[in-house]
Amino acid sequence: MTRLERFTLSGDVGGAKSFSIGGRQRRNVQIITVGIISSAFLVIRGARLNFQNNNIRLRVQVRGSKRFWQSTSNKEDSPNLNTVLFIESAEAKGVELVISAVNTSGNPATLHPQDGWWLDFVINKQS
Repeated sequence: MTRLERFTLSGDVGGAKSFSIGGRQRRNVQIITVGIISSAFLVIRGARLNFQNNNIRLRVQVRGSKRFWQSTSNKEDSPNLNTVLFIESAEAKGVELVISAVNTSGNPATLHPQDGWWLDFVINKQS
């Protein structure tokens, strides 16, 4: 296995005031495009996050893929995830990486401007 690229992504909800997410709903809070060369794959290696509401989880997924990673709590420090999010394609392509806040409760939950995350990724290629 050859590591081609490593990058980190951080963000926060931001804005001037808090807002609600409906019960069992998710809201995209960050979207970026990542270029992946042919025969490579995207892996989330680690995540740190802090949401004030106990019912909020962070979800990371490539748009259109069934694979995703979701936190198990509202505050997490997971340095060794090594979860594959996107499997190689025959040709180089840009994929959208979608970061979402997920409300696991049946009732509305509040997101706050200071709620945030830090994510560690690698793009690997089979040797």
